[in-house]
Amino acid sequence: MSYEDSLSSQYLASSISSLSSARAQSSQIARTYRQAAQLFLTRRLYEALSTIDPIISPEAPESPFQQDELTDRHAAPVAFASKTSRVKVWSFYLTLLNAIIELGPEEGKLVFGSTKWRELASYARQGTIWDLVVKQGYQGNEGAVDAEVVVNLATLLLAHMPSQKLNQQRLETYLSALSNPSFDITAHLEASQQSMRNSSHHNGTSTPRDLNTRLKLLELYTLHVLPQNDEWDYARDFISMSEVLDDERRDAFLQALHTLKEEKELDGIREKELQRRQDEEMQQRRLEEERRRKEEARAEQEKRRREADERPRTAGSQNRTPSNSSNNNSRAGQTNKNQPASRAKAPQKKATPPSSRVTLALVAAGGAAFGAATTAALFPRKTAGPVSVNTPAAPLSTPVNPPLAVGKPAGVQQALAAAARPVDPNGLYQYGFPGPVSDLRAAASLTSAYDRRTRNPAWVVEHITPESLKNSNADRKHSVFVEDEAIPEKFRAKLKDYFRSGYDRGHQVPAADAKWSQQAMDDTFALSNMCPQVGEGFNRDYWAHFEDFCRRLTGRYPSVRIVTGPLYLPKKDADGKWRVSYEVIGSPPNVAVPTHFYKVIFAEDGKVGGNVSLGAFVLPNAKISNDKPLQDFEVPLEAVERASGLEFASLLPPAQRKSLCKEIKCSIIVKDYSQRQKTLANPPPPPKANL
Repeated sequence: MSYEDSLSSQYLASSISSLSSARAQSSQIARTYRQAAQLFLTRRLYEALSTIDPIISPEAPESPFQQDELTDRHAAPVAFASKTSRVKVWSFYLTLLNAIIELGPEEGKLVFGSTKWRELASYARQGTIWDLVVKQGYQGNEGAVDAEVVVNLATLLLAHMPSQKLNQQRLETYLSALSNPSFDITAHLEASQQSMRNSSHHNGTSTPRDLNTRLKLLELYTLHVLPQNDEWDYARDFISMSEVLDDERRDAFLQALHTLKEEKELDGIREKELQRRQDEEMQQRRLEEERRRKEEARAEQEKRRREADERPRTAGSQNRTPSNSSNNNSRAGQTNKNQPASRAKAPQKKATPPSSRVTLALVAAGGAAFGAATTAALFPRKTAGPVSVNTPAAPLSTPVNPPLAVGKPAGVQQALAAAARPVDPNGLYQYGFPGPVSDLRAAASLTSAYDRRTRNPAWVVEHITPESLKNSNADRKHSVFVEDEAIPEKFRAKLKDYFRSGYDRGHQVPAADAKWSQQAMDDTFALSNMCPQVGEGFNRDYWAHFEDFCRRLTGRYPSVRIVTGPLYLPKKDADGKWRVSYEVIGSPPNVAVPTHFYKVIFAEDGKVGGNVSLGAFVLPNAKISNDKPLQDFEVPLEAVERASGLEFASLLPPAQRKSLCKEIKCSIIVKDYSQRQKTLANPPPPPKANL
């Protein structure tokens, strides 16, 4: 046998032995993981930690002299397991560590002892857990850490570290290691020597699962860690330059970042306002306390003054008491002497029995009642005054029938019945008017009525003209979404209601229709002008093309008025019954997601008393293909009125009404990212329409 054959045989035997050992070790790791997971599910945290600890801790050397000889002694057994096993074990350990920390000092002391619990808690609170995982699980190679494990590490530090500076630094180091792989030939040779017993530590994005993990990493880094450190601009630039994100995801990340920044700014404003109110209340309490002390001191002084004034009077009255008593006794004696004479002169009266007194009272009362009734019936009063009823005044907007007056032609019986009615429903108004109330908002670019039940506008009206669309004095980048503070807070839609809801904050009056001033555009960003809308395929596509169609109407009509709003339409279920069903978003859930949206268009010819071209459209709040003709969504105006409970043209004479889609071609124009245009579903409009 040659020397080369001998080496090959030895290498093959060694490889087979290493492979068998690795399989046995992986099997042991899997069994240990399952045991620890079962203990964790039964909340036996101490036993779970003791079970998992041997496979995540490095083996101790048999003697001090072997420390330099064993190159892998700093790594734990899990470091040589498969990627799937590594990810499961480390993810479980980090979850277990989080549960241990959440026990708190008191319960943690009972389960682990005070010293051990503080040590475990410090892993996350000081960030040393990251070094422990890299050293013991990946042999000190930062870039070799599996992406799923990095996600769990960053999440743990995000939850328990007071500052996120270290978390940001470790994530940047990891992302940099992924972007700049090592080209050291020595490292590759060492990796090839261990390839038979150690699975490769690939953590790239070669599969959809890997890509999803990278997206989670980017979300943690750009939408959580960097905002915690007020690195808003850096987060925006990082998202814009990321090669992992496509255009759609990049827009979603940027929108989420913008929303987070808005919420943080609003939270800051609220905190300042809360602090101001607390300071005012504290100052008010101090003033009240000072006023109370002054009142008590004043009352005490007044009490002492009265007591001082009473002392001389009491002493004087005590000195005069004997003479007064003698005078009273003399008067009493004189009175007793005169009493017999007076009794002799007074005539004797016969006492009336009690029964006779009752009889006389009844007779008198009956006669008075009969006389009053006869007088009221035969001789009506010249001036009939209304009966006084103790009823609080009702709101001006609520009609209340006036009380009946005595002597009216309705007759005596009706008057007496009205005066004696035992109930007063209108008395509720003394506590307040229950509603319903439509919060009316009159802004520069729109007027709207708000529905407090759905937290959406009931309707929003706008007016566009060729002149208003020609001016461009506003920039959308300077406008931000805001809550409508004119609406009571308990009925108000809030920014956080839309966060991660899966729906766009859909303008009812689009910002593009209010470019004539920055204030006008800002008015369209209040949430009282928003409804939850499906984003892709609707708000960002077909609905936007529909809004563009409305703007193009000003090419023919000098004045266009548009009413837009949500609908909640019934749907026929499998059992043949119709039901209204819609999603509700927010926390707590209170913002209704409309099933449909309507637009009622008034295209005016500009003449006094002239014709108005009416168009009513109802679109589902769902993805709509751009191939769908717009006229498929045209409905009679009465259908929108029945569905919404609103009236739009009750004062417009039928003779002045024209059908919009009979006057022009109702079609949308789809604009792609290159701003190229093509008309779908209908031929181009005639020249007179100028659309």
